[in-house]
Amino acid sequence: MDAPEPPCAKIRPADPSLFSCPGEVVESQVLTPEAKREILLQWRKDELALLVADDEGMQGDRPSQIDLVDHALRVLS
Repeated sequence: MDAPEPPCAKIRPADPSLFSCPGEVVESQVLTPEAKREILLQWRKDELALLVADDEGMQGDRPSQIDLVDHALRVLS
């Protein structure tokens, strides 16, 4: 019989969509510091892309979380 897959196995590297806020990434007990940093860096990249789109007149439906992501990255440092 196969062993059940651990919950962290479902988390793809750099997949911020699985978290509702950057603080959840920092507080995760199943992610390594490297995985947390990778997820937050991808999240930052996504947020920057949204800011560029916003500047080009393609407004999103939520405020940017770039400050929260930057804070989370500082906490990990």
